[in-house]
Amino acid sequence: MTVTLENNAALTAFMVKGLAFALLMVLSAQAVIPVPGIPVPITLQVLTIFAGAMVLGPVESGMGMLFYIMLGGMGFAVFANGTAMSGLGATTGYIIGMAFAAPLISFLRERMNHVSACIVGLFMIYFAGIAFLCIYMHISPIHAFVVGVLPFLVPDLLKLGLAVTIIGKIQ
Repeated sequence: MTVTLENNAALTAFMVKGLAFALLMVLSAQAVIPVPGIPVPITLQVLTIFAGAMVLGPVESGMGMLFYIMLGGMGFAVFANGTAMSGLGATTGYIIGMAFAAPLISFLRERMNHVSACIVGLFMIYFAGIAFLCIYMHISPIHAFVVGVLPFLVPDLLKLGLAVTIIGKIQ
């Protein structure tokens, strides 16, 4: 493949979009609301996933999540509660779910409405979060659902509505 100015500009734009998404994930992870008795806090990360995935393509949003996870893996405190990869704990499954949800939502938004695409992505996040909570906390799937989904369902659906409204007005 010949490297041209057009290819270089496209690659640069692609990388900038992915890095911008990663930066937004870092910032949204810092908006933390602890939930008493539950090891996973409420953050703005799901809002960022929804909005970013509705604007970016599947590869760009996936690359942004890869950058985000790589930053945490390199020891930067980019995750909720100022943790790096080594300190994730109970939230690990949700981060994994988000990494798959962002490109999935981007892919699905062209095939169904934005709300439905985001709901499928949210299911992906919850599924990965519940699976990891079961392993990490040695609890049943029902208990993991009670502590890992129920407290977040209404806030996450509100974030979905906000993201769809904001992106709808921008586009």
